[in-house]
Order: sequence, then structure tokens, then C-alpha cells
Amino acid sequence: MKIGNVLKIIGALVILVWVADSMMTIWYEQPRPDLKSTTQKSVRYAGVIHVHSRYSDGSGTIEQIIRAAHTADLDFLVMTDHSTLQPLIDGYQGYHNDLLVLIGEEVNTSAGHLLALGLDHHVEQQGNEGLPALLDSIDSAGGLAILAHPAGRRPWTAWSVRPVHGIEILNADTAWRDDHPLEWIRVLLFLWFMPEGALNSLIDRPDEAINRWQTLAQQQHLVGIGSVDAHARIPLWGDQILQFPSYARMFGLLRTYVVLDSALSGAEVPDRQQILDALRNGQCYIAVDGYEKASQFDFELQVDDTSFNMGSHVVFQQGSQVRVKAPSSGAVLVRLYRNGQQIVEVSAQDMVYDLSEPGVYHAEAYQVRPRLFGSEEARLWIISNPIWVEE
Repeated sequence: MKIGNVLKIIGALVILVWVADSMMTIWYEQPRPDLKSTTQKSVRYAGVIHVHSRYSDGSGTIEQIIRAAHTADLDFLVMTDHSTLQPLIDGYQGYHNDLLVLIGEEVNTSAGHLLALGLDHHVEQQGNEGLPALLDSIDSAGGLAILAHPAGRRPWTAWSVRPVHGIEILNADTAWRDDHPLEWIRVLLFLWFMPEGALNSLIDRPDEAINRWQTLAQQQHLVGIGSVDAHARIPLWGDQILQFPSYARMFGLLRTYVVLDSALSGAEVPDRQQILDALRNGQCYIAVDGYEKASQFDFELQVDDTSFNMGSHVVFQQGSQVRVKAPSSGAVLVRLYRNGQQIVEVSAQDMVYDLSEPGVYHAEAYQVRPRLFGSEEARLWIISNPIWVEE
């Protein structure tokens, strides 16, 4: 047989194996069945943060985005159009049936982009040296400054400037841009008949952002946020765009859950403040809900008979225990981190760990997914916010 024919056969076999592996990878990334809800000590509300509309560079109207949020069964939605609070002025903030809409904005600064939440007026940086004044103005007005896509297409550069309240450690748009072209080819091949699995496959652990967050969290109270950064808009040519990925699809993929001691009242003003306070305090966690809804996740510190939730600052005591629960309809891997370093890993949905020293502790849960030829891969599912255990 001629060498050219041999090479063609080898090439065809390689492509065939790659296509088979790709198909099975996407298949194994499909959502698991959701567990039935159980009674919990605290109340969880699922929301999405960082959404753009036609008020800036998104493709959808606010009304269309709200319909998508209802389709995705969200509890709250945080709009952050670029450099404008016009949706607030136009009256979109508040309850839309059982969906609470909060209006913030994405602010362009000399160091990158940040989300300004909880304000009733537009803010912007004044001059090249005006970043500290901008952050002070957001903080003094009771707002939140959250660093947007800090390791993404416009990375954050002013890491020593404060006050900053949060950081997007998982940004869906950034996660996709970081993927290899072959991963995108794989996704495009199977997107139309396995959309959830295809999009799930593009989300990986954001090592750079998490490492930066954990370094800073040892110096200050800094909350980790998950953001969809949704535009539903891919430019094509001229004025033509592709409305992909859709708002509804994005809203089902990545969510931030807030954990409250009591249920929301249904009144806009106090409920909005409860959501913002939970985000500020770190009473929240990030979940790739495209795999499975993570509404029953729990991460707490037990000291004697007292439990402390995510975001708490607690003085270290001997006998303290960290407890993690990540209920799922399939296999789960739980990892516990101290000061950004993994200290324990268990192949279980529950974990109890005796603390021996102070530190900044957070947990991550992974779904164990099969792969071709009998292998397995741990896929990121949940990232908790820290519990600060202090001396």
C-alpha cells in the first residue's frame, strides 16, 4: 500500500476517534436530574449578575430579558449596561411578577471595568488619576464595586486600589474566550442537539482569577461573584448580528445564589437591600447550574453549638469544624481550600473537616463525569465564598 494511502487512513481514523470522543464528551456534559427540594435552615435565591441590553451592547430589550429570566426560573436579575443607569430612570428596577430586577452599570475605568451596584445615580472616573475617588464615591453612597472580568479581555490592573467589594471569579464570557479552537469546533458540531452539554463543556475552573481572589482575600474582605456577562449578540457583518447564546440559555448556565436567614418579603426596597447586603457580605456562592441546580449546597463553620455561614469572620477555636454539603443525583468531588491551597479532597457529597489553624477557607464542588474508554473527569460545579477564621 502506498504511503499516501496509509497516511489518509491514519488521518481518517484520528478524525473518527476525535469525533467519537467529542460526541461522548458533550453527551456526558449533559445536565443531571435535579434533586427534590428539602427543608434548610437558610433560604436560597438564584440570580444572574452582569447582563447587557439594548441600552448598551446587548441584543435584547429589558422586556425580552425579563421574559428569559422567567423562563429560566430566576429569583433576581442584575442588569449592568455600559456607562448608563437609564433603565433605572425608565422604571425597570423592582419586581416583575416574582422576579426582582436590580439595575446597576458597568463602568469603564483606567484600570479595567467594574460593576457599580446599589446606586441611584450614574458614576464615572474623572481623569486618569480618578480611580480611588470613584471607588470611594461608590462605597460612601452604600454601593458595591465589583471587578468585572479581571482576567479577561480587559484585565484589571490596579490591584492595590480600594475599596473594592467583590470580584468576578467566574465570568462566562471570559471562560469561553479562553477555550482552545478545537473545543469550539467540538461545541459547534453538537450545539444544536445537545446545547446544554455543549455550553457546559466550555466552563473550566478559572485558576488565574481564583488565585488572585484568594491572595487578596487574605488581606481584605473580598467576595467572589459568578457573572454571565450576557449580550446575546455576536457581530457578523454590517448591522447583522447573531443572537447567541440566548439570554435564557445563559441564565440557566451560570448563577450566583444568595443565602438569607429569612425569606424575601415581596416588597421591592427591603428585598433589594437584602440581596445587595448578601452580595456585600459574601453570603453567596457560584454554581454552574447547567450541570444541575445547586440550591441545596451548604458551606458552614461549626463552633460548639453555633453555625457560621459563608462571609463570616470568626475567631479560631479548637474543635471548630468546617462542613460542606453538595447534594447531587450523581457522583461529586468536594475540595476544601485554605488561603488558596487545597488541603483536602473527598469523593462524597458531604464533608466534615476539623480545623487546626486560622485561615481563609472556601470549598469547591465538582461533578464527576465519565469520559471515553472508562476514564472520568471532575468538572467544576460550585465555588463557595470564604469563611474567614481569624487569630
